[in-house]
Amino acid sequence: MRIEYIKSIGKLDRQTGAVIWRLGGKKTDFTLGPGVQFAWQHNPIAVDASTIRIFDNESNGTPGLPYSRVIWVQHDDVNKTATLVRSIEHPAALSAASQGNSEALDNGDTFVGWGALGRISEFDPYGNLLFDASVPAGQDTYRGYRYDWHPDLHDKPTATVQVQSDGSTIVHAIWNGATDIATWEIVDSSKHGGQKILTSSPWNGLDTAITVGGPVSSVRVVALDLHGNELGTSPAATVTR
Repeated sequence: MRIEYIKSIGKLDRQTGAVIWRLGGKKTDFTLGPGVQFAWQHNPIAVDASTIRIFDNESNGTPGLPYSRVIWVQHDDVNKTATLVRSIEHPAALSAASQGNSEALDNGDTFVGWGALGRISEFDPYGNLLFDASVPAGQDTYRGYRYDWHPDLHDKPTATVQVQSDGSTIVHAIWNGATDIATWEIVDSSKHGGQKILTSSPWNGLDTAITVGGPVSSVRVVALDLHGNELGTSPAATVTR
């Protein structure tokens, strides 16, 4: 059974909370033009005084429902009509059973988070797909946004050391937010280690796992940039088993 709110968005009086108008649903105040009707929608954004951008899920996970899309709807508050101005659909006809959003980028592109699907995409002003990615299996994205990332390097890197069941030693080098790392060095920080460099490895994302040959009791990880300059060094980490 469909419920009113799954097909409607509304404008409210900021001071009183009173409903000024409803768009969509059984109690709509607007006559909806072709292609305007939406369902299970998320993230309605006022583009300007007369246009709303909506992530139209079109689905709640029930098989056979239409695919999800981003739509721009122009509402005429005088004549009480609503017109579909523009629509973006993914070439793979994605259907998000929940969540989702869209973001207008300064260059005219639109960035889309596909909610429960754990997928993010960028489209140019003509609806062409420019970028498409998925988060790890089993994860999703309530919303997806694109921003320039400026890491804060005031905190130090973190290291953990673990001896595996086969006797090998794994060092995990982590520095959340640091994007300029090219290489991790593993340094012996034990009392008799002499700060010897045990090994090095290319940076490989949030958690870089590095195998160290031979027994160790304590290490530090050192982050280096592309030119070999030191960016930061972790506190000493002792081995856990």
